[in-house]
Amino acid sequence: MKKIMLPTLKKISVNHYSLYKQQPSFEYEFKEGINAIIGVNGIGKTTFVEIILYCLLGFKREYRFKKYKRKTTLEINKENPEFFSSRLDISYAENSKASVSLEYLVGEDAFEVHRSLYEDKIVSFKLNTTTYDNVDESFYEKLLLESTGFSSFKSLQTIIRNFLFFDEMRVNVAWEEDNQDEILRILFFDEELLNKFNILEQKIIELDTAAKHLSEDRRIFRQKLDELLAERAQLKKNGDESEEEQLFLLIEKKNNLELEKGEIISLLGDLANQYKKEDQELNKLVGNKNRTAQQIEQLETEIAQLEVKLYSSIYDTLPDFYLSLERRLLNDGTCLVCNNKHRHLVKHTKEYKEKGICLVCSSPLNEAVEVDPGIIEQMNKLSEKKDQLKIILSNQLSQLNIKNGSVKDINNAVMKYNEKIEQINGDLINIETILAEKAGTQKNDTFSEIVKGREKKILELTQNINETNKMKRIETKEMQDLHNQFVQLVTSLNKNLSSYFNKYASTFIGLKCELTVKNINLHNQNIPHVIYLPKIDGVDRQNIWSVSESQRFFLDQAFRMAIIDYLHDNIEGFQTFFITETPEGSLDIAYEDQVAKMFILFSESKNNIIFTSNLNSSRFLQKLFKDMGDHEKGARTLNLLSKGRLTAVHNEHKPIINEILNQIFGEGVL
Repeated sequence: MKKIMLPTLKKISVNHYSLYKQQPSFEYEFKEGINAIIGVNGIGKTTFVEIILYCLLGFKREYRFKKYKRKTTLEINKENPEFFSSRLDISYAENSKASVSLEYLVGEDAFEVHRSLYEDKIVSFKLNTTTYDNVDESFYEKLLLESTGFSSFKSLQTIIRNFLFFDEMRVNVAWEEDNQDEILRILFFDEELLNKFNILEQKIIELDTAAKHLSEDRRIFRQKLDELLAERAQLKKNGDESEEEQLFLLIEKKNNLELEKGEIISLLGDLANQYKKEDQELNKLVGNKNRTAQQIEQLETEIAQLEVKLYSSIYDTLPDFYLSLERRLLNDGTCLVCNNKHRHLVKHTKEYKEKGICLVCSSPLNEAVEVDPGIIEQMNKLSEKKDQLKIILSNQLSQLNIKNGSVKDINNAVMKYNEKIEQINGDLINIETILAEKAGTQKNDTFSEIVKGREKKILELTQNINETNKMKRIETKEMQDLHNQFVQLVTSLNKNLSSYFNKYASTFIGLKCELTVKNINLHNQNIPHVIYLPKIDGVDRQNIWSVSESQRFFLDQAFRMAIIDYLHDNIEGFQTFFITETPEGSLDIAYEDQVAKMFILFSESKNNIIFTSNLNSSRFLQKLFKDMGDHEKGARTLNLLSKGRLTAVHNEHKPIINEILNQIFGEGVL
């Protein structure tokens, strides 16, 4: 088994970070098993998770291979290095001191990294007993790679950011071919063979690209030769122009083309200015649209909370989940079993509601006599305001569509002008070649020499194409041999990994779950890859559309948990963490309990999970913490409500938020 190590988080200290306006400096000690980061929309949960990843790895890097003059170089760019500094409160006096310290273990090595949140730099870091101040990032990365056993920082970033972290973008691993294949190779393939495979993959892609470019060059030369032969034939047919006149015509054509090219370049400059203006207006419209959508979302939250009050005054004996079921059926007719939508369910639910009978068994419902008219009046006002905002949003979307159309038109015009410039450049090269060759040869040999020169170039290109394809076949054969070794490894692991996958996936979905091995080809059929696919209740799920959205999210998490659990059991001293953002957002009542059980099972297998969660009507947190004492709940929870900036809406609903907190954690715990 390949021996790699990954970080285990111990303690984080955020210092003078004014995004958390109530408490810019705070600490949190990560516990073995379950850790909850709780809050409300916009309080800073995602930023906190990004702070953890930043402390471990620095800002996310994008790796691109670029070819320049037949030489390929690896270009590394950091993504959004102003992420943390742009969130600072400008009224805070100590923003320049904003920083974070993270303590974590990699096997037996203890790291403590201190990074600035004001600028992109490592202030200091400590490895075991040795402290390093003002170090270069590459030095820290080198020591981290030595501890983890990875040979590439790109590989380590991929595992931590794309595998151990399930973010709000919901980037899939269980079905996404490129993503999973890369992760499996990094985790399971021998480092030496992995590096060899990656080098071969890049070589094959480069050779394939080179062969295509050479083929295109040969096509252009053949086309130019055919045009030259056709032009010569036409001149012979006309027989009324001397060679001197032909040269004059070529020079005149060259001058006209250069004038036309200059005019197009001028037009492109005008379009660039126009695009800049349109793009600024587009960004402004997008910002306005997003703000309106956020206002609508806040109003919907307030209406939903008032509905809970209203329903609680109408139905005095019903459990809370009955009201959630009723609202879901009334809103869009979503079936509570299969998750499909049916119009007749809305009608059916309205009839039962009007009759005052239960949606499930048709029994009469006990109704209280009093209904607070103030709640209804308040709901009506909020609904009117929401309707007005929806009209505004609709108008904003129309403006956006128009503006997007304008930007698209500019882009299309730029594309056409660039194509025209390429065509003119080709014609100019052709004319200049003819003029140069005519000037350096005897008049009666000019045409023959040009034809011979182009035929020779076509022959050279053909030889280069054949040589490139030959090299590609050799590299592909070597890669196929490596791939066969990896397929054997993946196949041998399948039965074992399937049992781990079933452990978590069946807990969530209630059906037998397995993994199957699938061979695929990527990059224009040149690069062989292999992945696992989920098999649920005996049926292969070939793509993400073969399961519902919520099933997709949590089966993907089960797949990641299975691999982490397997590594934990098969690599001595292995331990790490798994982070998932807002897990309950896509769940219905039936699945909330199952996901809570899956998380608990993962933590009981000596694995560490960190999740973010909004405080809402979901019972997910109650179910997750139901067997814990109040003190333990508090110790395992970071409450960002006491640290971040609360909006006016949040302050208005603070009593309800505190009530939810007390229900989950006990009064005075957080």
